[in-house]
Amino acid sequence: MFLECLKQPSVKVLFLELSALIMMAEDNKKNTSYKIKNLNIDQQIQSFWQNIGDNELDLLLKNSMEMNVNCYTGFNNSSNMYNNIPEKIFSKCGDFYLINILINQTESVLEECHNLEHFRQEVIQEISLKDGGSHIISRKKIKDLMLKNKNVRQDILIRTIDGIFANREINSNILDSKEKKAFLYELIQSGYINGQFDDNKKILLLRVCNLINIDSEYLEELLEITGSLFVINKNLTNLINE
Repeated sequence: MFLECLKQPSVKVLFLELSALIMMAEDNKKNTSYKIKNLNIDQQIQSFWQNIGDNELDLLLKNSMEMNVNCYTGFNNSSNMYNNIPEKIFSKCGDFYLINILINQTESVLEECHNLEHFRQEVIQEISLKDGGSHIISRKKIKDLMLKNKNVRQDILIRTIDGIFANREINSNILDSKEKKAFLYELIQSGYINGQFDDNKKILLLRVCNLINIDSEYLEELLEITGSLFVINKNLTNLINE
């Protein structure tokens, strides 16, 4: 609806990366798109990318076309090249930084967590109870369980957001007031792709607000309006389909 407000190429690509990140934060273990499975993305971050289904890819494709992103990412300017952009976002090579940064931040945060003696021992104890008192517990197994911790996952995603902004050298001055609100609204729409917008996503968007220097009150207002619109559209759809 408001993506046409975003003019700068780097901002458009940034938007797609953050949209994908918000989608990965849902953690509802729905059916992963076969297109994502076929990309052979690093298994260490499977708990993030497995949340990307066909609905998510369709929305990323729609937004790519609306912003005409293919003109700015080194792709051929023919319309059929749009179809590959959603998969490109989750690729380790090319014009998108998301997956490489997510992998690096996951490794970094998990290593830090592993070095926290108290936390590590809690995880080891939990694994031992599940495995019937196993005495040999691999480093990988410990980190895999750490990755299920809500706070650990949140830290990884927030650091990934910071990393994306840093790599694209984007600061708050690149967007005017209207662009900031449009940017934030469209990210909320991405978060509502499956009809839910939980606190995990809100925390991530609060970080985005900080990075683009927009008052967090706008986030609260936009969340309220978007939630109301979602209910209205849902009721309208149900009425028509009766």
